[in-house]
This record gives sequence, C-alpha cells and structure tokens, in this order.
Amino acid sequence: MLGSPACLIVSRLSTQLDRHVGLLIAGFVTAKATAAIAALLGAWAASFLIGQSRALLVAAALIVAAVMMVRGPRTKPLAEPTRSLGAMGLVLFAKQAADPARWVIFASAAALGKAQHAMLGGGFGVAFVLILCWWLNERVTAYAHHSIVRNAIGALFVLTALLIGFIGKNSI
Repeated sequence: MLGSPACLIVSRLSTQLDRHVGLLIAGFVTAKATAAIAALLGAWAASFLIGQSRALLVAAALIVAAVMMVRGPRTKPLAEPTRSLGAMGLVLFAKQAADPARWVIFASAAALGKAQHAMLGGGFGVAFVLILCWWLNERVTAYAHHSIVRNAIGALFVLTALLIGFIGKNSI
C-alpha cells in the first residue's frame, strides 16, 4: 500500500540512486513472492475451516491489517544506500512479508478458499504501488504519515471485518 514501509524504502532509495532499475526489479520480485506466500497461506488456512470459523479468520486478518494501517510506518532515514540487488531484495522482502497489503491478500485468499485470484490481484496491486513509489520518489514520503488517510483505510478494514464477522456468525 502507498505509504507502507517497503514503499517508503523504495521511494527513498529511488531518490538516492536516481531511479535505479535494479531496485524496481528487486521490488517486483519480492512483491510477487510475498503476495504469493500470503495468498497460499490464506488458502491453506481456509482449507481447514468452514462457515463461522473461516469468516472469523478473514475478519481477524482484516483487523490486523487495520491496526497496522493506523499504527503507520516505522522507518528510519537511510544512511547509506546500496546498489546490491540481494541486499535490496532482502530488506524489501522483510518489510513486505507482513505489511497490511499482505494481510488483505491473506484475508481475500482465505475468504475465497483459492490462492490464484488473491495472488494475481494482490500481485498486480502491490507491483503497481511499487511503480508509483519508485516513480514519485520522495513525494511519497510527504504523504505517508497522513493519519487521516491511514485512519480512514483502517476504519474501512474494521468495518469490513465486522461485516464479514456478522455475516459469518449469522450464516449458520
């Protein structure tokens, strides 16, 4: 998501490294990998659950995403940028592994019970956001800490989780 820790790292590195294409490639690879892992885990967890328990799993994942959105990114300014694709990829993978977008991908895969759709949609979504972060550079960091937008998205996640929990509870 725009303003996530990985997005902020990509935008800052893009500024310091003059839009290094390797950074964009490392971001794509890690974004697709983490989206695939989140979708596969969501579908796998949902395969053990039905009805109310599956709805509660989806709602819990959305609540986690909401808390992370409201909390905001915790990133330090970059002291020394690297041109190592491996180092960039490792840092981006770690930042993306459990960010709000991956929790939403997990929740959608758990709700659908299939990983393919969540993997495809989530993968394209996070790749698009990384392109924006890479292209817009430091302009992204100016808006990343706007709590109004982050709180609104977090509230939307909570409302969706409550709705899914309510429908799941009353479906059986």
